[in-house]
Amino acid sequence: MTHFGTKTSDAYKQLAWRDEQIYDLFATPCDKMQAVREPDGTTLLDNSLIVIESSLRTGHTRRNLPILFAGGGGAESGRANT
Repeated sequence: MTHFGTKTSDAYKQLAWRDEQIYDLFATPCDKMQAVREPDGTTLLDNSLIVIESSLRTGHTRRNLPILFAGGGGAESGRANT
């Protein structure tokens, strides 16, 4: 949570820029996991579920928080049902 004012303040914009950089870095391990083939033909990313979130918000409300999900959670291979 930030107490740096509104979404137009310079401090808030800096925090938003930082979060964007973190999300961009998140793509690298996802790409690597997509390249790893499992014996059943799926990928490591297909059989994983990765969540990244940001607590960047103004005030104490929990609306419009950026959350990113990646992967298939094992649905393709049926592993999600075990």
